This record gives sequence, C-alpha cells and structure tokens, in this order.
Amino acid sequence: MRLKFLLFALLLLGVKTYSQDYIYTDTIDYLVITEYRGDNTNRTYLELTNMGDKPVQLDQFKVGHWGGGATLDYITGKRNASNSARRIPSDKILQPGESYVFAAIKEFGPRKFAEGLEKFPEKQVQDNMWEAADFYVYIPEEYADATDIITPDFYAPFDQQWGANGFYIQQHFANGDSIIVDQVGGMFTGANGANLDRTSPDAKYEVAGIPDAIRNAYLIRKFSVRKGNLNFNAARGVGLDDSEWIPIPIHGQEWRLAPWTVGNHGDYKLDENTLESEVIIVDFANKTLTVPWGVRRGDDIMSYFKQKPGIGWEYVLASNADSLTHAAQTGDQLLL
Repeated sequence: MRLKFLLFALLLLGVKTYSQDYIYTDTIDYLVITEYRGDNTNRTYLELTNMGDKPVQLDQFKVGHWGGGATLDYITGKRNASNSARRIPSDKILQPGESYVFAAIKEFGPRKFAEGLEKFPEKQVQDNMWEAADFYVYIPEEYADATDIITPDFYAPFDQQWGANGFYIQQHFANGDSIIVDQVGGMFTGANGANLDRTSPDAKYEVAGIPDAIRNAYLIRKFSVRKGNLNFNAARGVGLDDSEWIPIPIHGQEWRLAPWTVGNHGDYKLDENTLESEVIIVDFANKTLTVPWGVRRGDDIMSYFKQKPGIGWEYVLASNADSLTHAAQTGDQLLL
C-alpha cells in the first residue's frame, strides 16, 4: 500500500497544471515580441507584451531560436519547431498591456573578478537590466565551476550572437498541438528557404533602412503592431515609415545603459515634456540643450534627466569632436 501511494504522489508531482481560466483553444497571436537585442549572448534580451484584451499565462508558450539552416517549414508547420524551443519556466499571468522581459545573465565571471581573479571580466550585464528584467536567464560560462548559476534547459535559445539567430514564440495547446505566433530575425532567404547561418556575410540585414540593424541595434516594435507577424523579412521594411520596428543603434557593451524602452511598451510621444532635468536647460522648440560643465558624453547625459518609459537614444559626436576629452561638447547631438 505504501508503494502505491508513493508512486501516485510521484505522478502528481510530474503533472504540469495550468489555471483553467487562462487556457485557450484559439491562437493567442496578441502575445507579441516588442523588443529584442541579440548581438551577443551576454547582453541578449527578449521583451514580450500582451497586446490583447485577455490575460495570458506565459507557461503555455515556448521560446525558441532559429539558427542557421532552419527553413520555412518551421513557419508552415510541416516541421516541428519544438526541438529548439523551451517552455517558459514561469506561470506569470500577463495582463493586457503588460510587458515581460527575459535577460541573459552571466554572473560567474564578475563574481570571480570581485574575488581578485583578473582573468575574468568585471562586468557582463548592463546595469539597468538587473532592474528592467523580470526573468534572469543564467547562461553557462566559460571556465566556470560547480558554483556557476545556470537556468536549466531554458538558457539554450538565448545563445544569440551577431543578431542572426532571432527568436520565435510558440503557443502550445492542451491537445498537444502547437503554433508559432510571432518571430524576429527569421529571414529564410537562403537556398531552399533556409535561414542563413549567423556567420554568413549575407545575413547582415537592414531593418527600417538601417544597415546591419539585425546585428547592431536594439529592435523596438511599434505600438501600432497588435498581433504577431511570421514574415520578418517583410516586417522589417525599407524605412521607418513602413517597418514594424524602430532600430536604436547599440554603442559600447555592458558598460552602456539599455534604453528606457525595455520593460514597458506604450504609445509614447516625444514632446516638450519628455525631457525633464534640474541642471540641463531643454529648448524643445529649437532642439538645443544647454549642458553644464562636467557632463560626460554618451549615456552619462541621460542620468541628468528624469527617467521615463519609452525613451531610447543615440549620442552622436560633433564632426570636429576632440578625441581627448570625455566631456559633452558644443555640436554633439542627442538623438531621441
């Protein structure tokens, strides 16, 4: 009798349960990829937003990456894409309009650096991603030991490098069926409809007219996109007007901030109230900033403004910039 009871208990533990209120038989194409960075494993992140009017339970979905050689069969359903997809290990109920961010995390190297081992990197995660991310995806690290923190199984799709892997979101139904509801980075322009390998020089795709943006830009989905689109090749557009995406150039690495777009997704408008500062004078009408001495170029200038959601930026040096100074100079541009 005891043996039967233990067996029954083990079977119960192995059953995955879902909240019945949030299991749908219809396609949830309104769980949308709204932000993506995939140029480097250390700094990969993926933002999902519920663009519908019903709550969505995240662990009914898997996250996968394309990789070189995947074909259009993944999209058409002729080939099962689950071999590279991993179940989202969170039973979070995502409310309408709510965003959820997965961020790749490497903590072993900086931890060893703090112990005085200089062969390890001091930092591998952007500072503000610790707060912006809802789920830390811990990645296996080179030279690590048994103390390296790893997110079991789910880390595999986050091996994103050079922006050519991309992500897809796969919905799973109670009857065992599945369907891909959105994707980013799957181009399928190679022979026989194959996605090009990330090392291929032909995989340097423009997005919204920005050269090689798939590899060197944060990709922000426009708020007007309410449903997933499986044709990223068309969705990337030829300019900002016809693209579903807004590319924000990535400058620097883990020492630079992620844009304030991450972790939120809304219908934000740039106006005279966007930038608020106690020390920088903003003349919105004439598009000028009067900056006090001591403000550094790059991200430092953003620390003098009140942080608000939906803001991304690029700092452009003046054409005659003094390469020996780190201070903001007359003629520099802050593109918002």
